[in-house]
Amino acid sequence: MNCRVCGVELTDNNHEHNRVLCRTCRGNQKKQYCQNNKVHIAKLNHDRYIEKQREIRIYQKQYSQTPNGKEACRKRNTKHKTKRERGLGWIPLNECLVDGWEGHHIDNEYVIYVPRELHHSVPHNVFTGKNMDEINFIVLQWYGLYYWMI
Repeated sequence: MNCRVCGVELTDNNHEHNRVLCRTCRGNQKKQYCQNNKVHIAKLNHDRYIEKQREIRIYQKQYSQTPNGKEACRKRNTKHKTKRERGLGWIPLNECLVDGWEGHHIDNEYVIYVPRELHHSVPHNVFTGKNMDEINFIVLQWYGLYYWMI
């Protein structure tokens, strides 16, 4: 038997003996179908995603009522709570003059109020020290205190 489109012989070793199209032509046909039906396929995928999210929420709600789920939730909340209560002091070096300013920890104790845009200009983390030198340089330069670090 031959492929209906390209005429290639369909053989048993390619598991194509019960088909009318060869593997290449089936792939091309599938690509063409996807291109012609993008909107329909996207809607089906979105509906499938929404349904799966609903199933996950139901499962999570059921799990959180079990003893194991309650224990997992307690551990998760404890971990979150202890991280937030860890020793960050709050000794401000200036006053918050304008709404929209945020407190930036230059170390574990001292805070400088800076504009939100400046504070978010460099992603940083006071706990790990990631980019703290860069953001502290920018903040202290903005505040006019960089000569302290020289």
